[in-house]
Amino acid sequence: MSMLSCSKDSLTSEKVDEFTDYEINKLGVLHNAYLSKVFKQFNYEKDDRFEELSISFENLINSEGLNHNFKYYFQQLGNCNVECVKTFLGKEHTYIEQLDIYVLSNSEYLQKDLLAQVEVIKSEAKAKIKDSKKLNVVLSYLEVYQYSSYFWLPVSRGGSGEGYEIIEKLRASSSEIEKRCNYRNVIRDDAFAVSSGLISSAFWAGIVGGPIAPAVFFGQIAVGAAIGSAWTAICP
Repeated sequence: MSMLSCSKDSLTSEKVDEFTDYEINKLGVLHNAYLSKVFKQFNYEKDDRFEELSISFENLINSEGLNHNFKYYFQQLGNCNVECVKTFLGKEHTYIEQLDIYVLSNSEYLQKDLLAQVEVIKSEAKAKIKDSKKLNVVLSYLEVYQYSSYFWLPVSRGGSGEGYEIIEKLRASSSEIEKRCNYRNVIRDDAFAVSSGLISSAFWAGIVGGPIAPAVFFGQIAVGAAIGSAWTAICP
Protein backbone atom coordinates (compact mmCIF):
# COMPACT_ATOMS: atom_id res chain seq x y z
CA MET A 1 0.00 0.00 0.00
CA SER A 2 1.32 3.42 -0.90
CA MET A 3 2.06 6.05 1.73
CA LEU A 4 -0.69 8.59 2.30
CA SER A 5 -0.33 11.93 0.62
CA CYS A 6 -0.85 14.88 2.92
CA SER A 7 -2.26 17.18 0.29
CA LYS A 8 -5.48 18.83 1.49
CA ASP A 9 -7.22 18.24 -1.86
CA SER A 10 -6.56 14.51 -1.90
CA LEU A 11 -7.67 14.09 1.70
CA THR A 12 -10.94 15.98 1.38
CA SER A 13 -12.10 14.54 -1.94
CA GLU A 14 -14.51 12.00 -0.45
CA LYS A 15 -17.85 13.27 0.85
CA VAL A 16 -18.74 11.66 4.18
CA ASP A 17 -21.49 12.03 6.74
CA GLU A 18 -20.92 13.47 10.18
CA PHE A 19 -20.55 10.74 12.79
CA THR A 20 -23.32 10.46 15.36
CA ASP A 21 -22.55 10.95 19.05
CA TYR A 22 -23.08 7.21 19.48
CA GLU A 23 -20.49 6.39 16.81
CA ILE A 24 -17.96 8.82 18.26
CA ASN A 25 -18.49 7.35 21.72
CA LYS A 26 -18.11 3.83 20.34
CA LEU A 27 -14.56 4.62 19.23
CA GLY A 28 -13.60 5.47 22.81
CA VAL A 29 -15.38 2.47 24.32
CA LEU A 30 -13.84 0.01 21.86
CA HIS A 31 -10.40 1.58 22.23
CA ASN A 32 -10.35 0.99 26.00
CA ALA A 33 -11.85 -2.49 25.71
CA TYR A 34 -9.20 -3.51 23.16
CA LEU A 35 -6.33 -2.20 25.28
CA SER A 36 -7.65 -4.04 28.31
CA LYS A 37 -7.92 -7.34 26.42
CA VAL A 38 -4.45 -7.02 24.87
CA PHE A 39 -2.59 -6.31 28.09
CA LYS A 40 -4.40 -9.06 29.98
CA GLN A 41 -2.69 -11.48 27.57
CA PHE A 42 0.64 -9.63 27.55
CA ASN A 43 3.72 -11.41 28.95
CA TYR A 44 5.80 -8.72 30.66
CA GLU A 45 8.78 -11.05 31.02
CA LYS A 46 9.34 -11.50 27.28
CA ASP A 47 12.46 -9.79 25.91
CA ASP A 48 10.89 -9.05 22.51
CA ARG A 49 8.00 -6.83 23.50
CA PHE A 50 7.10 -5.94 19.94
CA GLU A 51 6.60 -9.61 19.11
CA GLU A 52 4.56 -10.09 22.28
CA LEU A 53 2.44 -7.05 21.39
CA SER A 54 1.87 -8.28 17.85
CA ILE A 55 0.76 -11.71 19.09
CA SER A 56 -1.67 -10.17 21.58
CA PHE A 57 -3.17 -7.88 18.94
CA GLU A 58 -3.39 -10.68 16.35
CA ASN A 59 -5.45 -12.68 18.85
CA LEU A 60 -7.68 -9.66 19.47
CA ILE A 61 -8.13 -8.87 15.76
CA ASN A 62 -9.11 -12.47 15.02
CA SER A 63 -11.52 -12.68 17.95
CA GLU A 64 -13.21 -9.41 16.93
CA GLY A 65 -13.55 -10.44 13.28
CA LEU A 66 -11.71 -7.36 12.02
CA ASN A 67 -10.13 -7.11 8.60
CA HIS A 68 -6.36 -7.22 7.96
CA ASN A 69 -3.68 -8.09 10.54
CA PHE A 70 -1.43 -6.44 13.11
CA LYS A 71 1.28 -5.60 10.56
CA TYR A 72 -1.25 -3.76 8.38
CA TYR A 73 -2.55 -1.62 11.26
CA PHE A 74 0.97 -0.92 12.49
CA GLN A 75 2.01 0.26 9.03
CA GLN A 76 -1.07 2.47 8.86
CA LEU A 77 0.26 4.42 11.85
CA GLY A 78 3.19 5.54 9.72
CA ASN A 79 0.97 6.64 6.85
CA CYS A 80 -0.08 9.87 8.53
CA ASN A 81 1.99 11.47 11.28
CA VAL A 82 1.32 14.50 13.48
CA GLU A 83 2.25 16.91 10.68
CA CYS A 84 -0.09 15.11 8.32
CA VAL A 85 -2.98 15.62 10.75
CA LYS A 86 -2.11 19.32 11.00
CA THR A 87 -1.96 19.62 7.21
CA PHE A 88 -5.33 17.98 6.77
CA LEU A 89 -7.13 19.96 9.47
CA GLY A 90 -5.59 23.34 8.65
CA LYS A 91 -7.05 26.05 10.88
CA GLU A 92 -9.35 23.49 12.51
CA HIS A 93 -6.25 21.97 14.13
CA THR A 94 -6.67 24.68 16.76
CA TYR A 95 -9.27 22.49 18.52
CA ILE A 96 -6.65 19.78 19.03
CA GLU A 97 -4.11 22.38 20.11
CA GLN A 98 -6.52 23.73 22.73
CA LEU A 99 -6.62 20.36 24.48
CA ASP A 100 -2.86 19.85 24.17
CA ILE A 101 -2.21 23.28 25.71
CA TYR A 102 -4.61 22.53 28.57
CA VAL A 103 -2.88 19.23 29.37
CA LEU A 104 0.62 20.73 29.15
CA SER A 105 -0.43 23.59 31.42
CA ASN A 106 -2.11 21.23 33.92
CA SER A 107 0.23 18.25 34.08
CA GLU A 108 -1.51 16.80 37.16
CA TYR A 109 -5.05 17.35 35.86
CA LEU A 110 -7.96 15.36 37.24
CA GLN A 111 -10.07 13.30 34.84
CA LYS A 112 -13.24 15.24 35.69
CA ASP A 113 -11.53 18.53 34.78
CA LEU A 114 -10.32 17.08 31.47
CA LEU A 115 -13.87 15.94 30.65
CA ALA A 116 -15.19 19.44 31.29
CA GLN A 117 -12.51 20.92 29.03
CA VAL A 118 -13.26 18.41 26.28
CA GLU A 119 -16.98 19.25 26.37
CA VAL A 120 -16.22 22.96 25.92
CA ILE A 121 -13.98 22.27 22.92
CA LYS A 122 -16.48 19.79 21.41
CA SER A 123 -19.32 22.32 21.58
CA GLU A 124 -17.24 24.98 19.89
CA ALA A 125 -16.05 22.55 17.19
CA LYS A 126 -19.59 21.37 16.43
CA ALA A 127 -20.78 24.96 16.10
CA LYS A 128 -17.97 26.17 13.85
CA ILE A 129 -16.55 23.32 11.74
CA LYS A 130 -18.58 22.92 8.55
CA ASP A 131 -16.50 20.20 6.86
CA SER A 132 -17.94 16.88 8.12
CA LYS A 133 -14.75 14.90 7.65
CA LYS A 134 -12.67 17.43 9.58
CA LEU A 135 -15.31 17.55 12.31
CA ASN A 136 -15.24 13.74 12.55
CA VAL A 137 -11.46 13.81 12.98
CA VAL A 138 -11.53 16.53 15.65
CA LEU A 139 -14.39 14.95 17.64
CA SER A 140 -12.82 11.50 17.43
CA TYR A 141 -9.50 12.89 18.67
CA LEU A 142 -11.21 14.52 21.64
CA GLU A 143 -13.28 11.42 22.45
CA VAL A 144 -10.39 8.97 22.30
CA TYR A 145 -8.22 11.38 24.29
CA GLN A 146 -10.68 11.43 27.18
CA TYR A 147 -11.23 7.67 27.09
CA SER A 148 -7.51 7.01 26.85
CA SER A 149 -6.94 9.40 29.74
CA TYR A 150 -9.40 7.44 31.87
CA PHE A 151 -7.67 4.16 30.94
CA TRP A 152 -4.10 5.29 31.67
CA LEU A 153 -4.50 7.68 34.62
CA PRO A 154 -4.15 6.46 38.22
CA VAL A 155 -7.24 6.14 40.40
CA SER A 156 -6.03 9.09 42.49
CA ARG A 157 -6.64 11.38 39.49
CA GLY A 158 -9.97 9.88 38.47
CA GLY A 159 -8.66 7.25 36.08
CA SER A 160 -9.40 3.53 36.02
CA GLY A 161 -5.92 2.71 37.30
CA GLU A 162 -5.67 -0.15 34.79
CA GLY A 163 -3.31 1.57 32.38
CA TYR A 164 -1.29 3.08 35.21
CA GLU A 165 -0.64 -0.43 36.57
CA ILE A 166 0.40 -1.55 33.08
CA ILE A 167 2.96 1.27 32.85
CA GLU A 168 4.29 0.37 36.31
CA LYS A 169 4.67 -3.30 35.32
CA LEU A 170 6.50 -2.28 32.15
CA ARG A 171 8.79 0.00 34.12
CA ALA A 172 9.52 -2.71 36.68
CA SER A 173 10.88 -5.03 34.00
CA SER A 174 12.35 -2.40 31.68
CA SER A 175 15.73 -0.94 30.84
CA GLU A 176 16.70 2.55 31.99
CA ILE A 177 15.58 4.00 28.65
CA GLU A 178 12.14 2.43 28.91
CA LYS A 179 11.65 3.86 32.40
CA ARG A 180 11.33 7.29 30.80
CA CYS A 181 7.93 6.18 29.47
CA ASN A 182 4.98 8.21 30.75
CA TYR A 183 1.24 7.93 30.29
CA ARG A 184 0.86 11.51 28.99
CA ASN A 185 2.75 10.55 25.82
CA VAL A 186 0.74 7.33 25.57
CA ILE A 187 -2.58 9.21 25.78
CA ARG A 188 -1.59 11.75 23.14
CA ASP A 189 -0.38 9.05 20.75
CA ASP A 190 -3.73 7.28 21.20
CA ALA A 191 -5.62 10.33 20.00
CA PHE A 192 -3.28 11.03 17.11
CA ALA A 193 -3.52 7.40 16.02
CA VAL A 194 -7.30 7.62 15.72
CA SER A 195 -6.95 10.88 13.76
CA SER A 196 -4.41 9.29 11.43
CA GLY A 197 -6.65 6.28 10.89
CA LEU A 198 -9.62 8.46 10.01
CA ILE A 199 -7.59 10.55 7.58
CA SER A 200 -6.11 7.52 5.85
CA SER A 201 -7.67 7.06 2.41
CA ALA A 202 -7.45 3.27 2.82
CA PHE A 203 -9.98 3.32 5.66
CA TRP A 204 -12.22 5.96 4.09
CA ALA A 205 -12.40 4.11 0.78
CA GLY A 206 -14.07 1.27 2.65
CA ILE A 207 -16.71 3.27 4.51
CA VAL A 208 -17.49 5.58 1.57
CA GLY A 209 -17.60 2.79 -1.00
CA GLY A 210 -19.66 0.54 1.20
CA PRO A 211 -17.74 -2.77 1.35
CA ILE A 212 -16.87 -2.38 5.04
CA ALA A 213 -19.71 -2.70 7.56
CA PRO A 214 -19.88 0.29 9.93
CA ALA A 215 -19.22 -1.92 13.00
CA VAL A 216 -16.05 -3.28 11.41
CA PHE A 217 -14.99 0.21 10.27
CA PHE A 218 -15.17 1.65 13.79
CA GLY A 219 -13.50 -1.46 15.16
CA GLN A 220 -10.63 -0.98 12.72
CA ILE A 221 -10.14 2.66 13.69
CA ALA A 222 -10.31 1.79 17.40
CA VAL A 223 -7.81 -1.06 17.14
CA GLY A 224 -5.44 1.20 15.20
CA ALA A 225 -5.58 3.76 18.02
CA ALA A 226 -5.07 1.03 20.63
CA ILE A 227 -1.99 -0.19 18.77
CA GLY A 228 -0.66 3.39 18.70
CA SER A 229 -0.81 3.81 22.47
CA ALA A 230 0.32 0.26 23.25
CA TRP A 231 3.37 0.76 21.04
CA THR A 232 4.24 3.97 22.89
CA ALA A 233 3.64 2.25 26.24
CA ILE A 234 6.17 -0.50 25.63
CA CYS A 235 8.71 2.20 24.69
CA PRO A 236 10.79 0.12 22.25
